[in-house]
Amino acid sequence: MLTPRPLRLLALFVPGLFFTFANAAPADDLDAVADRYLAAYTGQHLDELATYYTPESVFDDPTSEGYWRQRFRVTGGEQIVGAMRSGWTLLHGFNFEVEKRITYHDRVVLIGTSHLTLDGAMFGAKPGVDYTVALQAVTILRIVDGKILEHLDHYDYAPLGVIAREARN
Repeated sequence: MLTPRPLRLLALFVPGLFFTFANAAPADDLDAVADRYLAAYTGQHLDELATYYTPESVFDDPTSEGYWRQRFRVTGGEQIVGAMRSGWTLLHGFNFEVEKRITYHDRVVLIGTSHLTLDGAMFGAKPGVDYTVALQAVTILRIVDGKILEHLDHYDYAPLGVIAREARN
């Protein structure tokens, strides 16, 4: 007797699906790692952040090229932390409000708003002047064995242009 066609098709795909899901980290684990990492990242806790990276980790913000005229892409945990250490000297406050989260396989996608307090010197303003700005963002974290193998940011930097024009006037 022949197996009905739908059952034959199911038999072809089920082993592959089982393999895919069996090797994926549970969403709760990924979300917990992402939450701890995000707290260290926005809290600017560089020593703690260093524990999440490997020598192969990549931090990439392709949208930075449009605003800063240079793409921020760094490979290697030590190099990532070093870049943050120097870059964050003008960042006086940072909070990321997650509005939507998508977790699948080895990735956590965070969609939300970054609230930043930036030193006015960044925009040529008088010393002691800070600017607060909200930037829409999408962050994609690739997490394997509790480590951040890739941190990919997509930011809408347009509000920084408004601040820069205001600071010059």
